[in-house]
Amino acid sequence: MRIASVSSAFPTNYYRQEEILLELGRQWGATAAVMSRLEAFHQRAGVRARHLALPKEEYQNVQGFTARNREYVRLATDLGAEALQRALAEAEVLPERLDALFFVSVTGMATPSIDARLVNRLGLNPAIRRTPIFGLGCVAGAAGLARAADYARAYPEANVALLAVELCSLTWQPDDLSIPNLIASSLFGDGAAAVVLAGEGRGARGPRGVASRSVF
Repeated sequence: MRIASVSSAFPTNYYRQEEILLELGRQWGATAAVMSRLEAFHQRAGVRARHLALPKEEYQNVQGFTARNREYVRLATDLGAEALQRALAEAEVLPERLDALFFVSVTGMATPSIDARLVNRLGLNPAIRRTPIFGLGCVAGAAGLARAADYARAYPEANVALLAVELCSLTWQPDDLSIPNLIASSLFGDGAAAVVLAGEGRGARGPRGVASRSVF
């Protein structure tokens, strides 16, 4: 099987690390001691700027799991649709010709899952085989790609896609000043990525018109 295309999509909200630090300190009511620790984490993370799901001022108005998860479903669907649509177009695969879709995420929950919501929205094959995978965290991209490759190996005439969406900023907890939450707030951004794999029988070309790469 081969990688036929790779694409991504990001929220329009893009901030320097310093801007995020100041806004978190303001919204979390951080004391001088906590602010000093938070600043140390943000400076040492090696991150210059990040895309955030929401405008930085709006996080204080979206509190609690229900409200945050509602935003996750809305934005994950939008970003996932954008990334997958781009990947399909680059691979020159019509939406109705996509045979299988693997979806990975850990920063929100949705029923129906995000991949299911994209079937009608993008005009995907009504008989598409979907596999939503939850809970793998940072290894989700590699694991999802491995499962997609397994499918393409088993069905060499198939077009297979992997879609990953993570909106990490929606998991920040303003009342949690623990080290893990402070570290998480300094590292992760928000976005989506999609990969289209073509089985050997498809003879697809790779990203941007170059010869495609074999995987596994």
